[in-house]
Amino acid sequence: MNFTMHVRMDASKPDSLTETKLVVTGCNDTGDGTNTSPLGITWNTAGMPRFALRTERTNEFSAETWEEDDGVGKKRSVQGCRYRTVETMNGPLAYVVKNMYGTRLQEVFEIWAEDFAAAAEEGGKRAD
Repeated sequence: MNFTMHVRMDASKPDSLTETKLVVTGCNDTGDGTNTSPLGITWNTAGMPRFALRTERTNEFSAETWEEDDGVGKKRSVQGCRYRTVETMNGPLAYVVKNMYGTRLQEVFEIWAEDFAAAAEEGGKRAD
């Protein structure tokens, strides 16, 4: 499956979007019913010669349980969802991309994660 992501790489230009063509290369959408197998999707950048730049982005969602302090000295068990995203870059242009856009990419990935959390907490009813 191919798709295009519209990325805002320059926060000072909110109307300026960069189109990035992507190809889904993996998808785990079955889950195993035990909450031990994360749901996930992986994609690669398309349209760039692979010898020059190869990128792969993996997004995973997994159910987890952890302990939290309840504020009165007791621990309580909390269940929730963990989101993890990893992007790898290889090839001669990877060095250039990381140096030119590395900080901005990290910021965008953090915004992406915050938006996922907000949408999940709202029951997926966000219009944007």
